[in-house]
Amino acid sequence: MGQALSQLRSVYDYVVVDVEKRLGDLTLSILDHADMIFVVMTADLSCLKNVRLVLEALGRIGYEQSKVKLLLNRSNAFTGISVQDAEGALKHKFDFKITNEYRIAISAQNSGAPFSHTKADSPLGREIAQLAGLVDKASAPAAKPATR
Repeated sequence: MGQALSQLRSVYDYVVVDVEKRLGDLTLSILDHADMIFVVMTADLSCLKNVRLVLEALGRIGYEQSKVKLLLNRSNAFTGISVQDAEGALKHKFDFKITNEYRIAISAQNSGAPFSHTKADSPLGREIAQLAGLVDKASAPAAKPATR
C-alpha cells in the first residue's frame, strides 16, 4: 500500500483515501502516509464514543495532533447533542463543521450533478468549498526564500 500511495503522490496534487473506521493494520499503514487525517463524524452518542476511542488511540500511537482534524458532518441536525456538548465529550474542538442540507445532498447524489456546481451558493456548497480551500492551502508547498 505504501508503494501505491507514493506512486499516486508523485502523479497527483492530492490523494484522498476513505478508510474504514477500525484502526487495523491496513488503515494504520495508510494513515502513516497522510499529511492530514480527517475524522468525520455526526453528533450522536455511538459516533461520539467511537470517535473518542479513535482520537485516544491515534494519540497513543503517536500521530501528531496537528495532523488530525475533526470534522462534524450534518452539524445542524437535531440529535439531542449540541456542538458544545460533543466537543466537551471529545475534549477536542471541531476543526470543520458541515451543514446538514439533506435535500441538496440527496438531489446531487440522485442526479449526478455536484452541488458544488448546482448549489454552490448554499451553505453546504460554501462550506465544502471552504474546506477544499483550507486543504489546498495546507497542502501547498512551502515557499522557498529568495536567494541572491
